[in-house]
Order: sequence, then structure tokens, then C-alpha cells
Amino acid sequence: MLILGVDPGKRTGLALYDTTDRRLVWSRNCTAREALAVLRSGDVRGGTGDRLSNWQHVAVERMAAQGRGSSDIIRAAEAAGEMYEAARTGLLAPSSRSWLFRLEVCQALHVGGKGKDGQIIDRLCEMHGGGRKEAKGTKAAPGPLYGCSADSWQALAVAVVAAQRKGAL
Repeated sequence: MLILGVDPGKRTGLALYDTTDRRLVWSRNCTAREALAVLRSGDVRGGTGDRLSNWQHVAVERMAAQGRGSSDIIRAAEAAGEMYEAARTGLLAPSSRSWLFRLEVCQALHVGGKGKDGQIIDRLCEMHGGGRKEAKGTKAAPGPLYGCSADSWQALAVAVVAAQRKGAL
């Protein structure tokens, strides 16, 4: 099963995760507008140029209220809603979609404390081959998480937790 994880924000992370092979298939860090275009068109290209638009589930990280919200937080929440809706109405809409709060992602990955990005990355790498070096690999010998960077790490975490909840991992 292919699951597309989305981490909306000023910079949006997208990660397409294959639950069967337990590996990252594709990732991208982009603007919210570019992410919406991907969700609406399904235009995702792999390293060989093949179209990888047959995802069965889209999981979007949902914003949680935490005191006063800045305009960036409000814009991210609006973008998340647009992306969630685009996942339902896009040209290649998946069979299902879900919302996940960051706290839910951290709890499912057994990341304590405030769930900082570094902790989430370490946990994802541990789940996929040990340390960062083994999980990411190199261009010559890519690991299962090769190609993940910046905001797409959180999108990958959302996809992995969605896979766990669907019983696909």
C-alpha cells in the first residue's frame, strides 16, 4: 500500500511511503501551493520518471490549538484543510484519508518530551535499519529512507503512523 504523508506549513513536506517494502518511494519539500497541485493532479514522478500516483491513502498533519496562533499557524491550518479536501477531490483521489495531530504521531512513534524533529528522525531511522547512516544510505547504496530531508521527515512520520493505524505495518 502506498501512503502519502503531508506536513503542511510555510514549507510543506510530502512523503510517499510503501508499506509493503517499508521504504520511502518519493519525497518533496515545497510550498503549500505546489503541494496542492500535487494532491489535485496526482503528478508524482519517481527517479526513473515513472508516475507514482497510485497511492491508496493520504494522511495530513493537523494543527492543534496551543494558545495564541500566529498568522503563520493560521495559514498552515488553512493550507492543511485545503490539502485534506484536495486529497478527496483530486483527479486521482485515494480510497481513504486521515488527519493526525503531531502529538498522536509522537505517541505512536514512542517519542517522548516535546517530540522535536531530531527525535522523530532518529525514531524513523531506528525503525528502518538502525541509525541515520544505515536508514538513509548513500546515492550509490540507498537505504529505505534515502531522499528524505527537511519537512518531508515529518510528512514521512505522518505516513508511517497512518500505516500503523491501518494495520499495514
